[in-house]
Amino acid sequence: MTWREPRVWGVGEDPLMWSFPVGRVGSLAIRVHVLLVMWMGAELVAWVPRSAIGLVHIVAAVVVTCGILLVREITREAFRRGLGGEPLPVVLWPLGGLGGTPAGPVSRPFLAESGGLLAGALLVPILGGLVVASGAGWSALSLDLLSPRVTAGGLRSHIQIWAWWAYYMNAVVLVTNALVPMLPFDAGRILRTFMARRGEASAARALRLGLYTALAVFIVGACMGELRILTLGALGALATYLEIRRAEFLAAAVEEHPVMAASDSPEHDPREEDTVSPVDHASSCLDLDTILRQISRDGMNSLSPEQRDVLRRETQRRQRR
Repeated sequence: MTWREPRVWGVGEDPLMWSFPVGRVGSLAIRVHVLLVMWMGAELVAWVPRSAIGLVHIVAAVVVTCGILLVREITREAFRRGLGGEPLPVVLWPLGGLGGTPAGPVSRPFLAESGGLLAGALLVPILGGLVVASGAGWSALSLDLLSPRVTAGGLRSHIQIWAWWAYYMNAVVLVTNALVPMLPFDAGRILRTFMARRGEASAARALRLGLYTALAVFIVGACMGELRILTLGALGALATYLEIRRAEFLAAAVEEHPVMAASDSPEHDPREEDTVSPVDHASSCLDLDTILRQISRDGMNSLSPEQRDVLRRETQRRQRR
């Protein structure tokens, strides 16, 4: 997959896939989103005219953030694959990863989406211990997430600087992913996974909630004059909107390929749709997201007979509503 490939929109591309490969960790392909590169450049440029804490702080913040993102997203992907999820590349952005949503057909989807949060939570005492051991003191563990310069300005050694910025940036990533219920954050993915198991309408409500949250974050950032918060809301709104479009892609795909809506299997009994259990239905919904991602990458002709059957059954179920 390359970031230049066309996506499900037919023309143009999915901005969430604008990334480039940087290497592999075992079987995991690691990619960096262009937003991460833009953020790194913006932080370095912003230091030039007015920063009072020094270039070493900016470099430390940028470098440790990349390391923290890599650890948490590798952990999240390992959890997901360990629970049966399909292999996906790790795509890093400034506050986490841009993986598929929801987790896919796994045995424990909530746990599969919580790997990054668990990694961040485990890093809190480890990095906090490093801050205290560096001589920064216990008071350095009390954070103002919106004003890091207050504490950072009191650090006296390179060890303290690197340890504290690792502690601070992990806290920022952990808090935003745990508390902000919009995509592409973990809270948004977990919420949509939970709602998707209750049906299509519930999943749509989860996406709408994410969109409203993004708009609220954008307004708060504008009122406070905080460019980072404002940008966060804008990116959340974009990611959620694209996910809404992806959810609508099934209907468009059926209209363009009507044969998919018809029964093309002689063994198929239309009455079987009425006997599908809630568990099987939830699994089909998760399978459907995997199928849509495959269509966006490789086209309709890449689907196996089993995948076509899932697509046909889900289409017929929704058409009867």
